[in-house]
Amino acid sequence: MKTKHMTNERFQLKPIAAAVLIGLSVTSAKAATNKGFQVDDPNNNPVADAGGKRIAMDALGNTVVVWGTQAYYDPNPSVVFRRYDAHGSSLSNAPTVASEMVDSGATPAPSVARNGDGPFVIVWYSGEDVLAQRFASDGTAIGTEIVVDDGTVDDSSQNPRVGIDGDGGFVVVWIAGGDTLLGRIFDADGNALTDELTLNDQPVDDSTLADVGMDQDGNFAVTWLSGGQVYARRFDPSGTAVGAGARVDMTPDNDDDFDPDNLTVDYTLSDPVIAMDETGDFAIAWSLKQLSTKRTTKHVKTCYNYYGTRYCYTNDVYYYQATAKSTIRFRRYDQATSSLSPAETQVVTATSKSTSSQDGSDPFFKTETDYSAAAIAMDKDGDFAVAWVKSVTKSKQTCYTDDYGNKNCYPSSTTTSSSVQARRFKPTGRPGGAALTVAKSTKAAPGNVAPSVALSQKVDVGVSWVEQVPYTYSYNGHTYTYGYTDTFWARLYPKK
Repeated sequence: MKTKHMTNERFQLKPIAAAVLIGLSVTSAKAATNKGFQVDDPNNNPVADAGGKRIAMDALGNTVVVWGTQAYYDPNPSVVFRRYDAHGSSLSNAPTVASEMVDSGATPAPSVARNGDGPFVIVWYSGEDVLAQRFASDGTAIGTEIVVDDGTVDDSSQNPRVGIDGDGGFVVVWIAGGDTLLGRIFDADGNALTDELTLNDQPVDDSTLADVGMDQDGNFAVTWLSGGQVYARRFDPSGTAVGAGARVDMTPDNDDDFDPDNLTVDYTLSDPVIAMDETGDFAIAWSLKQLSTKRTTKHVKTCYNYYGTRYCYTNDVYYYQATAKSTIRFRRYDQATSSLSPAETQVVTATSKSTSSQDGSDPFFKTETDYSAAAIAMDKDGDFAVAWVKSVTKSKQTCYTDDYGNKNCYPSSTTTSSSVQARRFKPTGRPGGAALTVAKSTKAAPGNVAPSVALSQKVDVGVSWVEQVPYTYSYNGHTYTYGYTDTFWARLYPKK
């Protein structure tokens, strides 16, 4: 029997031309007042986990960032945070949040939500429970850790998310059993106002994340993937659903009947995220990849002589061509979950074309650009910001011709570089400034991943991310690369 470590137990093929296209090119904006700064201490508490919603601001731009760590000498992860002012000056060291030990091998996946006055709540997964801790605006812990769940947790619960209202009340959501989105509501004193609530009315896809946004009065909305489609559902402060789950995306269905000699298009949507303003309007962002493939058949005649007789036969040679389109999209809704825009808004897009090949239907891209890992945040007035990862993969292949004259190819090398980008939007959904390259890929640090974003009336955009530096070592005069060393960074763009 599990022991609770707290006094508060209750606690068919169609084009997507309808999408609105804006800001498709990304430019480097003017440098932030503060250049990117490393949040974690490289000499202590190295980063083990820094995805999800890891940065939050109050109305003045005071910032809190949270991440998971695991010391070299300690097999058990921990959760820590740091505070900064609106200009990126540190206001604290990195205190440990979790006094209850996180199980060895567990991914704490902490997330944070902060209201306009400054109080904030951090949630995480201990390996046994979903936990929460409240903090005052100065970073002082309020009360003890709160066990959020009633025991309905498993390995799929490793990404809890939290939303906070104007008084400090909050809601925590997580996925259990791989197919159920659960939530629980607490007041500002950390007392549970509900038991666990089942929030989804459409099945939750395996290996997906869910997200939540909350307004000033405690109304909240959640988003998740079901059947590869984005859904949202709204709830009042008591946790009562305000209507059924609504489909958000307008993506056509995939082609189930594959006809290789005709154009086939498949769509893949990735984990949606949500943000809500003080009045209950909200926006949902996600990434979408569209892969179009077509096979061309050529009849190739081959002849040969055998003892003075000429023989000929015909082979069918197949050439495959593919186009990959990658986008970040969002859609806005009002308090009644009525769409504020007739279509999705496309934040950024890239198209990659494959070379023709004879060796199979899997496309080969010499260069492929991919947008993923969308993050979103909204201030009290409805201004919002979206962040994402831009990955560029360059591949080479080696080809040879077999005894039958067929050309066969296989990948011989692949390199990927990734940057973090962001853009601010007005409540109307129109851009509020140029797109920002927050963290650019370099030779020394080719990987920048796992963005989280925040904004306020004082800060245009604040972004946290993980910088991946290849781990290299030398042996017998040769240098080898093995994996990455992760460091946690943030960058703030204060208003002028």
